[in-house]
Amino acid sequence: MAPKWKTSLRNFPGNAFTRHLLRWDLVNRLAEKPDRLSVSELLLLARQFFALHALLGLLGLLVEALAQTVTLAGLWNVAFPLTGMHFARENGGGNRAVRWWIAYWLLETLFNFFQSISRGDTNLRALAVYGVQWLALARLWCWLHVQQTSSVQFYLNIVIESGKETWLSRATASTIRSTRSTSVDLLADKTFADDKYASRLADSVEKMICEKLRDEAAILAKAKKHFQRGNLIVVLVSIERIDMRKMLELKGEQHRLRRVDVIMRFLRFVPLPLKPDFEEVLLSQLCRNMIGNVPSQLTRQMCEIGGVNVEVEAKSKEQQADYLLEAMRQLDEEDIQDAKNRRSYAFGGDEVWPFFCGYGHAKVRHVPTTACYPRQVTCSIAPHVPD
Repeated sequence: MAPKWKTSLRNFPGNAFTRHLLRWDLVNRLAEKPDRLSVSELLLLARQFFALHALLGLLGLLVEALAQTVTLAGLWNVAFPLTGMHFARENGGGNRAVRWWIAYWLLETLFNFFQSISRGDTNLRALAVYGVQWLALARLWCWLHVQQTSSVQFYLNIVIESGKETWLSRATASTIRSTRSTSVDLLADKTFADDKYASRLADSVEKMICEKLRDEAAILAKAKKHFQRGNLIVVLVSIERIDMRKMLELKGEQHRLRRVDVIMRFLRFVPLPLKPDFEEVLLSQLCRNMIGNVPSQLTRQMCEIGGVNVEVEAKSKEQQADYLLEAMRQLDEEDIQDAKNRRSYAFGGDEVWPFFCGYGHAKVRHVPTTACYPRQVTCSIAPHVPD
């Protein structure tokens, strides 16, 4: 079936012209493996279809203008696809607006198809063009809907509650600094333990998230550490594909699956290539709430990582910026407060400059991101007394 379809496309008289407006590799993937198309590729296909429609409408409008018989339908055939192209931009009105315009185009194509049949003067080639156009647009509409439902990204903000204590308990005596005769009041290295311990946990966190989503929700996802400071780890989770039928089975929703099967029996009039697409649309509608609850469910399940207690909070991409800014402000306030209240010792690895009249200013390695607390310190030098 697929080779014949490709051969007919190659022999299409306008193929040399339309290949400059359409990416045929994406058209082939839409026909054969639509589930492998991303949202951006589906929107690109929508823009290209609208562009082709606008060009054909413009040619028809020019013919009407030369014959001095310009109609509202001719104007509409130009204005409609241009508006659709506007909504199909990456930063446009979103998939929902694009689907509305494609749905109207579907109805218009179907209307023209039946109108041609009723006139009785349309040849089989024109009817085939109408049919192929309708099938392509219907599949594009279906997968825009499915991808909008299943393509979800969110952030997990993981705070390791006992990270520093666990690290210090495992540290060897050789890594602990001993007291020496020279002392300088410095900012205590509060995040030294948390940085190292959180870094060691980050990889296991990413793997654990992917395994939980795969085994418990039939979701293929990617998790990547996006940011880390001290014992705060920010992980970006991107859902790529969902086996929606298996998701419903894992969640114990067999009665909903039976409803889908009953509906599909009534859709016998739907062309065979589109039946799996419509089934995916129905399943995505049933799974919409489950997919939306994935971040909160994952947050409740991740109460412990590698034997360490953690607090997890999920945020959408729109909410993450405000959340992270507030978290950074709180961490900076803690660092500044620790700088005022804690004492430590300076050694060869620390940089202290300059010394004059018994005073110096300490340059600390861990400087807050939004504030810097300069600390004047008192220095003293004592001779080394052999044991």
